Amino acid sequence: MDFNQLSTDLLNEIVKFYNEPDFETLKNTLYYILATAISIKVLKVAHKIYSARKNLAFLPTAPTSILPWKFAKFSHRIGNDPVVIFNRFYDICKHSWAKTDLSRGINNIWFAPGVNIVYLFSAESSEALLRSNANINKAFAYDMLHPWLGTGLLTSAKGKWKPRRRMITPAFHFNILQDFLEVMNTQTTFMSEKILGDVREGKCDAVNMYNHITLCALDIICETAMGKSISAQMTEEDSEYINAIYMANKVIMRRIRYPYLINDFIFNMVDSDAKAYWKGIALMKKFTYDVILARLSERENKSKSEETSAGDKKRRAFLDLLLDEYENGNITIDGIREEVDTFMFEGHDTTAAAINFAFYHIAKDPRIKENLQREVDEVFRGDLTRDVTTEDLGKLDYVDAFIREILRLYPSVPMFLRNLSEDLKVNEDYMIPKGQSVAIQTYYVHRDPKHWGADAEECKPERFMDKNIKRHAYAWIPFAAGARNCVGQRFAMMEMKMQVASVIRRLNFEIADNQPENMELYGDMILRPWENTLLKITERTEFNF
Repeated sequence: MDFNQLSTDLLNEIVKFYNEPDFETLKNTLYYILATAISIKVLKVAHKIYSARKNLAFLPTAPTSILPWKFAKFSHRIGNDPVVIFNRFYDICKHSWAKTDLSRGINNIWFAPGVNIVYLFSAESSEALLRSNANINKAFAYDMLHPWLGTGLLTSAKGKWKPRRRMITPAFHFNILQDFLEVMNTQTTFMSEKILGDVREGKCDAVNMYNHITLCALDIICETAMGKSISAQMTEEDSEYINAIYMANKVIMRRIRYPYLINDFIFNMVDSDAKAYWKGIALMKKFTYDVILARLSERENKSKSEETSAGDKKRRAFLDLLLDEYENGNITIDGIREEVDTFMFEGHDTTAAAINFAFYHIAKDPRIKENLQREVDEVFRGDLTRDVTTEDLGKLDYVDAFIREILRLYPSVPMFLRNLSEDLKVNEDYMIPKGQSVAIQTYYVHRDPKHWGADAEECKPERFMDKNIKRHAYAWIPFAAGARNCVGQRFAMMEMKMQVASVIRRLNFEIADNQPENMELYGDMILRPWENTLLKITERTEFNF
């Protein structure tokens, strides 16, 4: 069959149907229709962008001296260097904090002609969002976590989040946290012994403490979340799991920063890390699925009578509590995987980052180190190796204040975003419309001199020692606040306090030679140092008892 002839005949019939216009006319007509359709689409998009920008024109924007415009004021010139971006946003906050009107603590930044985020960075401007029970849906940026975490507690929308929150909250009951404390002690003691061995061999003149803390946190979270020991601290090399977490963090932030990478097809085509990213996601999910299925099989093979008669007191992991719900028909295996991976992500990387900053300040400030060691020595009375108990933690007031001050200066999650389900009134003057993405910048809220004084940049645990000082309810929000606060905050506080109390009983820290005392920071999925300051670690020989 001659397809060329068939096409010609078909076109001839079409021409005849339209009163026999010539082929050129038909072709031009089709071109015109196509061009008109494209033009209408472009105009609709342009009108949508124009309307959105017009509706938000009343909001304060960053001064051009700090964040200049590009493309004829279509978007701000954010930059590419994460440290420069982080410091630039801090300059924007300082500029706004100098104001005395209702625009203080709010800014609207345009990343592209139709992509913007409204930033809140004072306790007052953040209050309305944190108090809202309606505006609890996470913003578009969290969609980038879906390939890894699915729609677990961190990323799910309101409808799914509420029943999951009710289900998971009992997992952090006081009695269960006591079991978790046993794991924390075991893994922290292993870390201390390993470092002490290196100290005695003269290997600790310049140590990256972050590496030790990260591996310890990973061992703790794997055993508490899944009941599985992976012995991350026993190897000198990063595990595939750790590398996969770092790759996911790096790529997710890059895709958020550059909106054109949000589309998977474009991301896979142009990003050099795409292949490694997807491989890492698959590895982490498979790891969790394998542990879940193995644990489920173990439960099925152990009859209830055997478990009871044997008086089995085996420590229950977070996974076991979810498997109880699975057996009651309240959650699927996929749902368990989402929540376990979410707990792994939120409970490992975030806690490790905060503890790293804690040891950095212990090394940097001899006064803080001495105060901490004095209190710890008083409680433990020379016993350098016994486990830290919940009773001990209740006596360590200065340690508690120190951790709270570290979380003020270095909140592990420096920013969290919401998508408004309904209009939100901020500072009694700015009505932000439904559908808008809004970010609370925790790092900057915590350094607002209005609530923390002219010395807000300094580390002073004493801020939290005086219980009579009344501050704004939302001036300290390292675990967020309101309906969507962090369900695992008691777990995190327990781990941070016990690690500091355990380690400084035996070790001294100071800044290593030729190291900068001040670290440059940047906002990844969590707050990180651009280059971690190396520490000199020695064995303690003098005690306060």
